[in-house]
Amino acid sequence: MKKGKRKRKRWPLWVAGALILLPLLFLGIFYVPAGNAQVTGSTRYSEAEIRQIVFGKSFFSHNSLYLSYFRKTVVPEKVPFTRSVDIEYTGTNKVVLHVNENSPIGYVEQG
Repeated sequence: MKKGKRKRKRWPLWVAGALILLPLLFLGIFYVPAGNAQVTGSTRYSEAEIRQIVFGKSFFSHNSLYLSYFRKTVVPEKVPFTRSVDIEYTGTNKVVLHVNENSPIGYVEQG
């Protein structure tokens, strides 16, 4: 009788452990460090500036699944000459950032 009661009392611990472990495992596997993001197509801004635009300060913006499925394109508001940044998923913790820049319409010569 005691053996059966012990088994019944253990399942809530297993469920609680799984509920804690699975989200941490999910976030850890798909976490993209800023150094693992490859930047292509940027001529006016450095790779570090493009990474800062995409990743920002949010923890979830470092998740490769979130970036590639829910936030496929980033449209920077305060960055001139950059139309958008497309995000391509290449692995569990790697993404490629394709920068689409606006081409200048004209220029003014000074002096």
